[in-house]
Amino acid sequence: MTTGTIRHTRHGGDFSDINAAIAAIGAGKVELTEGEFLVTTPALPQTGIALVGAGVGAATIKLVNGAAAATDVVQSSTFAALTGADDAGGDFDMFLDGFTIDGNKANNPTGGWGLRKYGKRTRIGDLVVQNAKAGGFWSEWAASAAVPVGDGMEDQWGRIRVTACDGLGIDMRGPHDAYAESIFVHDCTGGGVKVRYLANAYNGSNWVVGQLHTWRSGATQIGLELIGSEMELGSGQLEGHTGVGGRGLKLGLNAGAVNSALRCANLRAFLNEVGIEIDGCGFSVIRGYVNSNTVDGVRLTNGAYQNKFDLYLRDNPTHINVPLSPAGSGGKNIWRGSIDTAGGELAMNADIAVLAGDKFWFSCQGAGTNYTPYGTATITSAATSVNVDHPLRRVLETGELLVLPTNNMGAASHFWVTIVDWNTFTITIDQVPGGADTATFLWRILNV
Repeated sequence: MTTGTIRHTRHGGDFSDINAAIAAIGAGKVELTEGEFLVTTPALPQTGIALVGAGVGAATIKLVNGAAAATDVVQSSTFAALTGADDAGGDFDMFLDGFTIDGNKANNPTGGWGLRKYGKRTRIGDLVVQNAKAGGFWSEWAASAAVPVGDGMEDQWGRIRVTACDGLGIDMRGPHDAYAESIFVHDCTGGGVKVRYLANAYNGSNWVVGQLHTWRSGATQIGLELIGSEMELGSGQLEGHTGVGGRGLKLGLNAGAVNSALRCANLRAFLNEVGIEIDGCGFSVIRGYVNSNTVDGVRLTNGAYQNKFDLYLRDNPTHINVPLSPAGSGGKNIWRGSIDTAGGELAMNADIAVLAGDKFWFSCQGAGTNYTPYGTATITSAATSVNVDHPLRRVLETGELLVLPTNNMGAASHFWVTIVDWNTFTITIDQVPGGADTATFLWRILNV
């Protein structure tokens, strides 16, 4: 039974039903005191309603035992009519704050979502969504709607936790250009967070999030996935399912081949099968720490291009995997950072044919396959040149290579360097050193 009280500022009495209170006020503040509020059909906030509880954990809206199949706990009043319709309408200027939404999945094996809404300019203060069977939180608005001058569409979310749902934690389909402060999504077996755009349907792109932490997002699922969308992320931790599968971050094209891109200042991807996977997409800028994934730290597939990475890679069996078929790199990716191969890990698995346009500035350390950007070379007494293999797997540019003689070069008086191909340069002297003499050199690739 419902144990709390529902009231609003325009009515002298109390209500036992949330929707009755909303209908009575039309627009304004509906308050939930401490207690549990059972619903058989979704609570339906609408335009102009502020649904405010006594606090997360203190006020809980919960689906009754044995509710009808696919019943949501909370659903905005226009969601059912407008989802997928690319409609510029929907509910707007709602405010949700200070309560828990509980899908009661143990007693609703065919239950719906915790919260689904269609519309714009929703503000969320402090909210927990838990135990929903189909998924946690679904937000949606139009893809092609024009916003009038002086109007806006951006949602503003404060602190949201989505946990223990059997489907996806958060499905972000709009409104575009929304802002969120702190989001925690964990123990949702259908994945963590998806951000989607599809022409003539919905648009969750250009979402700006201050802090995101996903963990245990299903053994084969993804912590954060962008599908035809762009996103700005200040700080993110994408923690896998005890290292047995899944992706921390995945960027992919949508059905209309629209690109996905993430710009993140501080990302950590760990305990996944693959920390970061970019599938055919470009223009991401990602800085962070990728470690302790069970297969790859970073994987590029299907011609990923013009991405910029600044990463510390550690304890991944293969730190960077760029396969030849299908071609993993579309060229002009820029790689910076540090690779630690202390445990014998492979620094990179890549065929040079797919890396011709990429550039690398990595320092490496450890006992594995290293990419040390320096070394020595020797021209023997009867020779005038030596070919040197370097580790960057691209043609060096003028001014990137420093070569210094470390002895008097015997009978030779001067030397020069020729760039041969993607992993070779040649040091040549004007004559053989002669006798027992050799010409020895120290070389280093600069800016690495």
